[in-house]
Amino acid sequence: MENLFMANIQSFKKYSQFKSLKDFNNNIEMFLAEHKKDFTKTEYMLFRRLTKYCANVKGVATASIKAILEGIKIKDCAAGASESTFHRMKRKAIKLGILEVRQTKRTNGSQSTNLWIFKRFVSDSTTIDTPKTEGEQVEQASQKEKDFRQLTPLKTSNSFKTNKQNNINKRIFSVL
Repeated sequence: MENLFMANIQSFKKYSQFKSLKDFNNNIEMFLAEHKKDFTKTEYMLFRRLTKYCANVKGVATASIKAILEGIKIKDCAAGASESTFHRMKRKAIKLGILEVRQTKRTNGSQSTNLWIFKRFVSDSTTIDTPKTEGEQVEQASQKEKDFRQLTPLKTSNSFKTNKQNNINKRIFSVL
């Protein structure tokens, strides 16, 4: 494993697997569509908070665990989250194949913040297609066949409302 020295986030661009922020967000949404159920509510919040630090270099962050936990406390949940919950979320994300974590060092050799690298999600399911970016789409959405037929006729009924109003009117007039 190579020694990574902490530097400007832009120096870690080579680890990004995404062309744009939209590409990264689509990838995360596809992952969560299949694996959101694998995270607890707090783990899910921590995962989403970690992705927010990946906007500068798409899919790569250098945020400290402390900064992520403080972000949760300020932005998402006043009660916050524990560091052990964060580590549990991290282990699950690594096991599911969406996240890679690399340690970085300072120039003096001491440990610095981790490098959080999000990977491309490859779905096991054949029913979900990965969204394509504009340049990858074969067919424009406006050119697709449009079918506006109504599948079942709409049924509306005001009988409940009318009966309720009639009962109210009867009560009012019977009192008078």
